[in-house]
Amino acid sequence: MEIVITLESYDDIFDDFDPRPFNERSLSADFINVLNERIKKVDFSRQINLILTMPKEQRSMKEEKTIEKKLKEHFITSSGYWKNKGKDMIGISILYLLGGLAIYIGGGMIDDYIHTLKQYLIIPSWFLTWRALEMIVIDYPKANSRKQFYQYISNAKIEFKNNDFYKA
Repeated sequence: MEIVITLESYDDIFDDFDPRPFNERSLSADFINVLNERIKKVDFSRQINLILTMPKEQRSMKEEKTIEKKLKEHFITSSGYWKNKGKDMIGISILYLLGGLAIYIGGGMIDDYIHTLKQYLIIPSWFLTWRALEMIVIDYPKANSRKQFYQYISNAKIEFKNNDFYKA
């Protein structure tokens, strides 16, 4: 499966506000978003080729090797980040859930003469419980999706080709 992205220059891959050399620069959020949109339409069981096309006169083999290495490094690092983020979310959500339940049960054990305190403890218990559920149901799937995206793209074969590569 091929994903083709046409570039005007190598700078299209990187953050506009980062003046460092290619091997140190941050990737452009626009580039990552375009890549993510294109990958949504791909069968994850197949190997992909990421083809970046540019005008022939602007290409440099030395720069392309540096950029390819930077892209792979970014994708692998981001995959690890999102994998750890997902694990952390599960752990934190379990702690929130247990904390919420503990506060709720503890509040239920308070004598009626401290009725106001008992009512106030319901608020943090519900907050922690619902936040835990939100992390498990909403946040974790998003993090897992990002992890899968970066794992998949980190195994892609990256090629640079001339713009006329796909002209009929």
